[in-house]
Amino acid sequence: MPDSEWPCRRDALAKELLAACATVLPGAEIRIKDDTTDMLAAEEDMNVVPSYRIGTIHSFCVQERRTRHLLGRRWMPWRHWATIVSFHMEEMWNAAHWTAEHGMECYVTDARVSSAAMPILERFARDNRLLFRAVQEKPKDP
Repeated sequence: MPDSEWPCRRDALAKELLAACATVLPGAEIRIKDDTTDMLAAEEDMNVVPSYRIGTIHSFCVQERRTRHLLGRRWMPWRHWATIVSFHMEEMWNAAHWTAEHGMECYVTDARVSSAAMPILERFARDNRLLFRAVQEKPKDP
């Protein structure tokens, strides 16, 4: 596995997003879930070794711990981690411009943190010269 600068940059982005979400949602239980995996070669391609690691899929999400009550009963709490911001990016080890061409995908699924998270994600894409694709949930009218 070749050394890459992307894990350091990705971890810095995750910490910055976590800090921004913590300031917007004080008192909330928040964590970073790292889902980074290796990209494997396709077994149907005769030019590559099957299941050979050819890249990395950088993926993480900022999650908030939420409690819901099953069937509306206070005595039946169900605690789960809800994703509020997620980030996905691919890195091919033999293609120098793969990451810049395919860019990064960002999803902000909680309108409360949208105003804090989107500038951080836009700045990260601009500083690293990445194609920026983002989806954010709009605040709802009361």
